[in-house]
Amino acid sequence: MDNKLEIVDDVLIVFGVALSIDQIKTILGIILLSVQIILILYKGIKILIGHIKKKDYNEAVKTVNDITRQIQDAIDKTEDGKSKDSK
Repeated sequence: MDNKLEIVDDVLIVFGVALSIDQIKTILGIILLSVQIILILYKGIKILIGHIKKKDYNEAVKTVNDITRQIQDAIDKTEDGKSKDSK
């Protein structure tokens, strides 16, 4: 009876570890995506402020569009690093 209980215990531990590793990958993916978006926003806002100070509003609009595109590209990335559109 003790032997069967140990086997069940070992199986449950392995199953728990497997689920935990999957959850860690998901959490790390979310963290990396968040950091990437924050960096894109920081860089874009810095460039945008420069255009506004120079009163170059056409370039400011282009910068906003570029920031939006970069963020959308970062969100659309699949696990293998390729964009969903480039299948």
